[in-house]
Amino acid sequence: MSSAAAPEFGAGEASIPPGADLAAAPATSAVDAPPVPGGGGVAFEGVTVAYKGDTVLADFTLTVRPGEIMAVIGPSGSGKTTALRAIAGFVRPVSGRLFAGGRDVTDLPPRARGIGMVVQNYALFPHMRVAENVAFGLRARRAAEDKVRAEVASALAMVGMSSFAARYPRELSGGQQQRVAIARALAIRPELLLLDEPLSALDAQIRQSMVEELARLHRTLPTLTVLYVTHDQTEALTLADRIAILREGRLVALGPSRELYQRPPNRFAAEFLGRANLLPVVMEAPGETPGSGDRTAAVRFGAARLRARARAGIAASESCLLCVRPHDLFLAPREPGANSLSASVREVRWKGDLHDIVLEAEGQTLRLTSAPLRAPPEPGARLTVHFSPADATLIIPERPHG
Repeated sequence: MSSAAAPEFGAGEASIPPGADLAAAPATSAVDAPPVPGGGGVAFEGVTVAYKGDTVLADFTLTVRPGEIMAVIGPSGSGKTTALRAIAGFVRPVSGRLFAGGRDVTDLPPRARGIGMVVQNYALFPHMRVAENVAFGLRARRAAEDKVRAEVASALAMVGMSSFAARYPRELSGGQQQRVAIARALAIRPELLLLDEPLSALDAQIRQSMVEELARLHRTLPTLTVLYVTHDQTEALTLADRIAILREGRLVALGPSRELYQRPPNRFAAEFLGRANLLPVVMEAPGETPGSGDRTAAVRFGAARLRARARAGIAASESCLLCVRPHDLFLAPREPGANSLSASVREVRWKGDLHDIVLEAEGQTLRLTSAPLRAPPEPGARLTVHFSPADATLIIPERPHG
């Protein structure tokens, strides 16, 4: 699919570093966009973006509710950062409409959208102290000086950086610089905060600390809508109310974080959002669990008969995939009626806080993770693994196009 190249907005704002420009320029001359029924949040309606004839975001439709954290994940080149740049105003779509804070912002420049943005490389002014960096957007909007001081103090307090106000960026760690970048984005009191891989440049320990900090920050600002682009599935699962998964410029899965993880709608979602065991099975008997809306189906995996949750649309004798997460496999039965599989041990890996066991069953690889075992099985050993039907879900394999 291809289309005309999409021109970028904000070409005359090169003096403003990426990540600061949404708050930097005065918005007093901007024409107010007409209000959109339904109020705040964010909406993409059939948005297509192309670069030099190549479509990188295709007919993208997504609504982010006011006060929601929406994580957008996908492999490199899937279009997730392009979606963020489109709502920010740095990329103009070739078709579709963009809404933010109850307004159609498709034709507005970045400075008029009322959006805060934080990017991977912090984008702080090196010659300005922390307080001056945080104040930059407010002063560009010609805010009164007493308001600037109050908002800067409030924003730095929110991210725990009040005592660093007089330092220069070079005197801060990476995690501290990222906190300052977040404070600068929040100082203008945006309705929408865009986070583009904000933690990817940090080491693992600081990254985990910042994830906890972002979660705390949103509890402090529950009405703030957050669109969070990341390649880290753990960040997405920890922070997001819902997750959108993109692949080759298209939305392929969307849902509440826990539901999307536990009941992925397709193979790509199952494999991309965490690790998954995917077993080829054949439907034997679709059924309905009494008193529940979940369908429980009987399937055949080699010689084993298993049960799993099933969506409508899988017929008897049809091939499909059974998805069960590694942490949902156990070496001992934990409930009556659990599924059981005979398997052989190929590898046992100790990772400090867990054991990762690689198994083989009916020629298929299975992975089991557990808390550290006092006596882990030896490679070559035969054993039985167990899992609940409630922890297994059936997926219809993707059909080849054409």
